[in-house]
Amino acid sequence: MPYRWPDDTVFTRLDFNVEDGWCLTCGCKLTVCDHRHRRLFPLKGPVHVGCKLAHCPQRVCPAHIQTLSPAAETALAMPWGVLGWDVGCWLGHRRCARHWSVGHLRTE
Repeated sequence: MPYRWPDDTVFTRLDFNVEDGWCLTCGCKLTVCDHRHRRLFPLKGPVHVGCKLAHCPQRVCPAHIQTLSPAAETALAMPWGVLGWDVGCWLGHRRCARHWSVGHLRTE
């Protein structure tokens, strides 16, 4: 079930492109074929991430069927997750190292 954000949530916008702009197989310039949008919640506040997905435009290239996505997206959060890595680390540290209860974590 997808997370439902409140209507008054203000998001910070981040846009990412594929890091390498050239096909590693044939050397042709990659073209943007699609966009992916995610909304995440890191410790600094809600973020709207826009990723430009790219692929090789040459149909004869073996890498044409592979869609490339920016690696920076996975540095922010888990795939299909809403919470950022920093929030997961914060929760894990307080839950395991400090032995906080779930109720205490929720109030914090």
